[in-house]
Amino acid sequence: MNQRRIPAAIVTDRNWQGQLEHDEPGALASPLTASPRLRAQKASSTTGCSPFGSLCLRVRPRITSLLRVFASLREVRIVRPFPLACCIFALAASRPALADSVDDYIKSEMSKQQIPGLSLAVLWKGKPIKVKSYGVADLDSKTPVTLETAYDVGSVAKPFTAAAVLMLVERGKIRLDDPVTRFLSNVPVTWNNITVRHLLTNTSGIKDYTTEIPTTARLEFTEDLIYMRAVGGGIKFPAGTQFSYSQTNYVLLGMVIRAATGRPFYEYVSDQFFKPLEMTRTQPAAIRKPVPNLAVGYRLVDGQRTPAEREKREFGDAFFSSTINDMVNWAAALDTGAILSEPARNLMWTPTLLAPAAPVRRPTPIRSRIRLPQRGGTSAVPPAEPQRVSAAPPADPEPEPAAPKPAPYGAGWYTEDLKGHRVLGHGGSVGGFSANLTRFPDDNLTVIILTNLRDVKVFPLIRGVAGRYSTALK
Repeated sequence: MNQRRIPAAIVTDRNWQGQLEHDEPGALASPLTASPRLRAQKASSTTGCSPFGSLCLRVRPRITSLLRVFASLREVRIVRPFPLACCIFALAASRPALADSVDDYIKSEMSKQQIPGLSLAVLWKGKPIKVKSYGVADLDSKTPVTLETAYDVGSVAKPFTAAAVLMLVERGKIRLDDPVTRFLSNVPVTWNNITVRHLLTNTSGIKDYTTEIPTTARLEFTEDLIYMRAVGGGIKFPAGTQFSYSQTNYVLLGMVIRAATGRPFYEYVSDQFFKPLEMTRTQPAAIRKPVPNLAVGYRLVDGQRTPAEREKREFGDAFFSSTINDMVNWAAALDTGAILSEPARNLMWTPTLLAPAAPVRRPTPIRSRIRLPQRGGTSAVPPAEPQRVSAAPPADPEPEPAAPKPAPYGAGWYTEDLKGHRVLGHGGSVGGFSANLTRFPDDNLTVIILTNLRDVKVFPLIRGVAGRYSTALK
């Protein structure tokens, strides 16, 4: 008899419905061939059994179907009771224990870091295995956080901007090595060698507009203000030679997308990602009307959680609020390739190679090019005047070019290593919110955390959760 494999159920806090699914639909033998009793019944049956033969012909298919169902149940109950019981016992025993471990860890860290509310999602092979919310969205009203609670995600938006650019590259609207002068006007001469690729990989040398403005300043950021500050701020290094994280790069990419498509940046990104992925709760941060279920953001002031003013940015660096369920849809699409081709995803998740600085040849010392007189001795002949060498000395050998060094960034994603395991992710902090989405591709794991406190060390939380699913990440 064919063996039947029953995979472990996936239980999530979002659904809480474990399902035993047959991943081999044809593996179960036909009940009519598996049951001797049914074989005998089939052999003894005839089409003209009695004057009621026509009735038999109409009824027999239904009886046969019922017998097949009974036989399949009989197989599961009698032939393989022990493996089935083991699977059910394993599901009942292991999953809740794991859930308790993660829940206890999250609640403990929320207490230590004074996090009011938090939403968590864990995906394995692109499928959610845990989606849960903790704490409160508003300390005053004690409104509990739910799976529909919205948070500003800050720079977790950068992978969306990068994906939009790469999608336009695949469609022939943008080339990675296009100079930014093709899309932006009034560009200073120092930007002539800066390309779209340099903006994507944070290797342009353009300064970060958020670090050029005092933290005490209360300015209404506009695209024109950011652009003027970027143009007038100069560059930190030649394009492509160093990595320096800069919010300005992604503001400029939003402008590049608008120039290439002729459409507002947010509208284009929404049509390409938010709508197809049914991210219905995701809203632009600069929206004028209230965002449904938006949590109150907080900052720690003298150790006290204080409501923070919301930063309503609308640029490519940080431009929307979202829910944990919507972010799960995004993460799953990245794993399955539903929105980007494999070459585009590989580019996002591959460390950028920095161009080595031009080698500097050290000149031959002056002394080695001059013939000096001998000193000492009793000769009456006066020492000769120094003579210059008539023939040029042999040239120094050409130095070998330095090997390119990888930067810790791809296109919109940090690319790092943890105990030999790849780590791909991006965090974000804006207003009173902190967030992080990190993929551990070697472990088929993705962890997402959204919080309504700015002063949170989110990646250590991410790693703490991941280590409870993969011991290699502890």
